[in-house]
Amino acid sequence: RLQHLKPLSLGFYHLYIQLEKAQAKQKIKFLRTAYEDAVKEFGSSNPGIWIDYIRLESEHPDGNAESAAQIHFRALRRLEGEANEKFVTQHTLLQTGHIN
Repeated sequence: RLQHLKPLSLGFYHLYIQLEKAQAKQKIKFLRTAYEDAVKEFGSSNPGIWIDYIRLESEHPDGNAESAAQIHFRALRRLEGEANEKFVTQHTLLQTGHIN
């Protein structure tokens, strides 16, 4: 319910995602909704939220590698300038196993 109140902070979305992950049975549908809401609000300037979203799709038992690739493509189109460069660096580190 709180997600419909504006303006929201990035911290709110991190808490929202943490609460969904803390559920005894995590539902990928609710986690995806949380990440989609976060990238809708902060996706043009925050590469970290995209990396976390890709990590979810890559590591969650119900995640989808194809979805991770689509998220990567969307992030490249949406992020601008330095944020885009930071995303590319972080994604490369994630793919090579240098960050977890």
